[in-house]
Amino acid sequence: ELACAISKFLKCEEGRGQNCTVDHYRRRTGTDYYVAYPDNFVQTIAMHDESGVLQPRSIRQTFEIVFAFTQEEGTLELNAKIPPRMKAKLECLFGQIILGEDIGPEPYSRPYDLNRLKDRYFCLETDPEDEVTASITQLRLNSSDWGRIGLEPIQNGHVLDVYDMVDHCLNPVNVDWDDAEIQMVAFLFQFKRMRGRRSGALRFEVTYPDHCSVRTRVPERIELVRKYLKRWRIARV
Repeated sequence: ELACAISKFLKCEEGRGQNCTVDHYRRRTGTDYYVAYPDNFVQTIAMHDESGVLQPRSIRQTFEIVFAFTQEEGTLELNAKIPPRMKAKLECLFGQIILGEDIGPEPYSRPYDLNRLKDRYFCLETDPEDEVTASITQLRLNSSDWGRIGLEPIQNGHVLDVYDMVDHCLNPVNVDWDDAEIQMVAFLFQFKRMRGRRSGALRFEVTYPDHCSVRTRVPERIELVRKYLKRWRIARV
């Protein structure tokens, strides 16, 4: 029912989503993940056929819409590469179909407090049993006098400290670090290999006030990102 509703919604709004499949996963923490795979727009690519003749082929790839519902906390999160105006409507569909509740067309909001990271000694501490490390690779600031300022250290085989770049590039005369507002933070989570899990990296951005760009097919990684954004009090839930 959820798959049919998402398909109908996307066709009416954007003309895509002809077909949709929804998978459900329940994690040990009690979080339920509903991952929808609706059809994207048709793309035409050039491919050689069996006789070696170049021919145009039309394909319709899927994209992901992820709902994360934690009953104990009463929270619902949505990750999807769609316009913000559509997210509240998708949450309403989820509430009506899965929860049997009309959660109302509330504006999509997931407030983040990024200015906590202005303390250069802020520790992105993780639990040893999770075998994951976290770092900041990029900052975007807003200065009332100069506008947007991007800070992204050069990475030549190793990651330089973004706060060292702050110390070098900002100063109280031109742009005071204390007066600037952090608008976006790019995180890098590195997962070590452990039983039942491959090693890998997850890069994503958190943008003030309510956007997180996490994209992964592995629910456990989404769960760890949620866990630490809450612990570090970046996600104010």
